Amino acid sequence: MVFRFFKRNPLDSMSIEELREMEIKLENKVRNVKAEIEQIDREIEFVLESAKGVRTKSDELSLARKLKKLRQKKEMKLKAQAKLEKELRMVSNLIIVKEYQKDLESAGVWGKLKKMSPEKVEEWLVERNLEEMSRDEVVSQVIAMTSGVMDRGVELEEDLEDELEVIRAIRKGDIEVDEVKKELDLE
Repeated sequence: MVFRFFKRNPLDSMSIEELREMEIKLENKVRNVKAEIEQIDREIEFVLESAKGVRTKSDELSLARKLKKLRQKKEMKLKAQAKLEKELRMVSNLIIVKEYQKDLESAGVWGKLKKMSPEKVEEWLVERNLEEMSRDEVVSQVIAMTSGVMDRGVELEEDLEDELEVIRAIRKGDIEVDEVKKELDLE
């Protein structure tokens, strides 16, 4: 999961003040994307409610397409949100590491950090939540990082058949909209 946020080693790239400005901008972007996701959830809810009154196969198919489109749009927004949150975590962690520079220098790891590949430093910064750690824990984590390894995740995608099945079940009364909303994490 290397996305090369910085062109060179992130420890050299920006001052703490510049990083704090970037942190604020990223927080605002995350907030905006969350608001967009909430709007999409409301649109999905409207489509699901509309399924109760479907009379024709054409309307059924139209609603299924709308539902699929909205779910795909939401998935894209969730991926964007996850990426922004990773960038935000990296910037927040980088601020903390830079604030502890003196401790890291005295522990003999600051020089090692600066010599590490930018990709490895970025990846490590994304995967940690240093804000919840004490100063000693942060220093210990950085020391461990100079010889650590990182993990990666996997994502899935769905098909139109699922949406059609939901629309038909709501139309027939086999399932309530509230149940679908819970299943889609809209509540």
